[in-house]
Amino acid sequence: MQTNDRIRFFEVLRTNIAQNWFVKITLSKAVGSDKSLKNIYGRLVEIKGQKMLSFTYRFRTKDEVKNFTIEEGIEQIDAWIGSAFLNADLLTTESDWSLQLNKKRKARLFEKPATHSEQADTAHDKSKKKWIDPKTAMYLVKMGVTNQQGEILKSGQKKFRQINKYVEIMDGIFR
Repeated sequence: MQTNDRIRFFEVLRTNIAQNWFVKITLSKAVGSDKSLKNIYGRLVEIKGQKMLSFTYRFRTKDEVKNFTIEEGIEQIDAWIGSAFLNADLLTTESDWSLQLNKKRKARLFEKPATHSEQADTAHDKSKKKWIDPKTAMYLVKMGVTNQQGEILKSGQKKFRQINKYVEIMDGIFR
C-alpha cells in the first residue's frame, strides 16, 4: 500500500535526481530475511556517459556494489522500503528527507535542512593518491618498476604500491 508520505518521498527523490541536487540515499533498519545485510548506500555515478544509481550493500563481513539505471534504481528502492528496510534517508543539496516506517509499515516523512551544500562526485572509478611521482623517481627505473618514460610496468605494479604505501606511512610518522 502506498501512503501519501511514501508517494511524496519518491516524488522528491525523482525531482532531486532530475535537478542534480541528489547527494546520496541510505537505507537502514534492516528487517529482511537476510540478517547479514546491515544497510545499503546509494549514489549517482556516471558510467560510459550514462547516469546510474550505484548501490553499496553493506554486509557484516563484506561490501558489494551493484549499478542500476536511474529508473531501475528507484524501482529497487521502492521494493526495499518496507520489505528489507524501514528507514530511507535522502540527502540533497536543498534539504534532507527521512522516510520512516513503523512495524505496521505506516510511513512518515520528515524534512530537515540540508547537510550537504555540494553534489557528490559522480566519478565511477576514484583515483588513488600517489605519494611518489613515477615520472621523476629515477630509482624506480633501476628497480624495474617503471620504464624510461616513467610509466609503471605491469610487473612492477605490486612493488610500486608497496613503496607508495611505505612513503604514506612514513609521511604520517614524520608529521
